[in-house]
Amino acid sequence: MNKSILTEKEANLMETIVIRYGSVVSFDQIYELLKKEHSRDYIREIVSKSVKNGWFIRIKKSLYIISDLFNRGNTTFPQYILANLIVRNSYVSFGQALQYHGMFDQLIKTTTSISLTRYKTIELLGFQYRYINTQEKYFFGWEEVVYQGQTTKIALPEKALIDTVQFSRSNISVDMVIEKITEFKDQINFIRLNEYLSKSPIAVQKIFGFILDLLGIESGEILKMLNKNDSRVYLVRGSNNYNSKWNVYYDDIFKRYQK
Repeated sequence: MNKSILTEKEANLMETIVIRYGSVVSFDQIYELLKKEHSRDYIREIVSKSVKNGWFIRIKKSLYIISDLFNRGNTTFPQYILANLIVRNSYVSFGQALQYHGMFDQLIKTTTSISLTRYKTIELLGFQYRYINTQEKYFFGWEEVVYQGQTTKIALPEKALIDTVQFSRSNISVDMVIEKITEFKDQINFIRLNEYLSKSPIAVQKIFGFILDLLGIESGEILKMLNKNDSRVYLVRGSNNYNSKWNVYYDDIFKRYQK
């Protein structure tokens, strides 16, 4: 990063941008601000120089964050805000959503969002942002959160748990869901969980029925959803223990929850 000091002219520009647009600004907004004084090409040079010097942080094409001027090249915006700035038609889920709701305390290096738009995984400021493309019928269960004038979508806890099973099913992820339900049972809205499960794939419904039975939590509503569906689900490929109630094959690691 260039070590140049912020000039008075640059400082005035940053201040004007923040006052008018906030800390997130598009190239078109900068152009509107400066077009009476400079050509479009020259304004591009100004923006390019500001990115090089660390005063602007490029989020994606033509969209920037004004850098924390006391910690150049960084921003005070949390990962869940940046994730939605990168892809607007998405909501943050998995561990990052659980962390927002106080149910996950580990450092998260990859923020995973559920998106209606296909988008590549990118790295920004040392963190990864991953987007899982889904159908419109599964794009629900989020709330809007405002931070420093920016609005983002974050999954409610129940949907974050469902998404983890639906989009990233493995022994580790299912075990994590069991752990969170056990630890935060009083914070989970099971009426909402059942409502969301009623809109989820049958395989996800069966796995959650299996999970709730392991934990001694009422699962009758899920059984009603299935309406005697007898399709079989492998929690992971090659699982060889069979639960006849839910028609779920599971691995030995889940036997420790059985009573």
